[in-house]
Amino acid sequence: MLAKTQKECKEKLAQAIEKNGKVDVVRSGKYTVAEWVRLWFETYSKPSIGEQTAYYYNNYIEKHIVPSIGDIKLDKLTTLQIQQSYNKLRTSGRVQRYEHIELKDKGLSNRFIHGIHGVLRSALDQAVKEKLITDNPAEGCKLPKIEKKEMKVLLPDQIGAYLQEANRRGLFPAYYLELTSGLRRGKLLALLWIDLDVENMTIFVTKQVNRVNGQFKVSQPKTSNSIHTIPIPKQAVALLILEHEKHPDNPYMFPSPKTGTMYDPDSFRHTHEKILVAAGIEHIRFHDLRHPNVKPKTYRLSVITA
Repeated sequence: MLAKTQKECKEKLAQAIEKNGKVDVVRSGKYTVAEWVRLWFETYSKPSIGEQTAYYYNNYIEKHIVPSIGDIKLDKLTTLQIQQSYNKLRTSGRVQRYEHIELKDKGLSNRFIHGIHGVLRSALDQAVKEKLITDNPAEGCKLPKIEKKEMKVLLPDQIGAYLQEANRRGLFPAYYLELTSGLRRGKLLALLWIDLDVENMTIFVTKQVNRVNGQFKVSQPKTSNSIHTIPIPKQAVALLILEHEKHPDNPYMFPSPKTGTMYDPDSFRHTHEKILVAAGIEHIRFHDLRHPNVKPKTYRLSVITA
């Protein structure tokens, strides 16, 4: 401890004593970053979040935080080390999932870095509360800005070509319902026939499907407000009735043509991308198909018959 005057020395000594008083000296050097973040995840985070969110958190921890700074002692972790870790992940942090597919971009997106930071910061916040460290070194990091992607939507004069291509693939009712209801993909593909009320022309949305660790997981939406009844057009009801006649014994509204079971959300998105290419339409994220339908009267759809 260096000081120019006796007064300054006393002040720094007092600060050091106060700082040390905020730390559990018995436990402060017990954990590495990897050990603490894993313990935090299992004890504090995982029990209170959904399965899909837990999958993402675990991915952040095991694929990025642990390999990068996991060996550092928790009480020795610095803001500089975390910042350097983020910088490296931005340029070369993407994990090679499939050997036969070459990575086009080896760095992680700014949004992904924010996700990693959120998990690490929360874990370190808890470490401060438990007096394992005096302050949170993640607080001083400078994060890259998240550039807001310009939303591209399906224009009224493109809808016909889009639905024609969907029709050629035997998926006209599914994509028509998407365009008229604005449902998220996971909710659309989790629909059962019992969710359709023909008389009142509504569908009851109670669940969603996600792929977690390669397996389909059906769960309730995050909030009670996400469980609701949606009105759908008369044309959509008529299409769904015709669709049901094709596979009356299958409980799923839109079963996979390959397996007869629940449609893979990833395959459904890839089919959307193929439809765009075949229809000569510039790429539009599947997620953005739903935005014009927040107010369904913004445009009208014409039913295409085979």
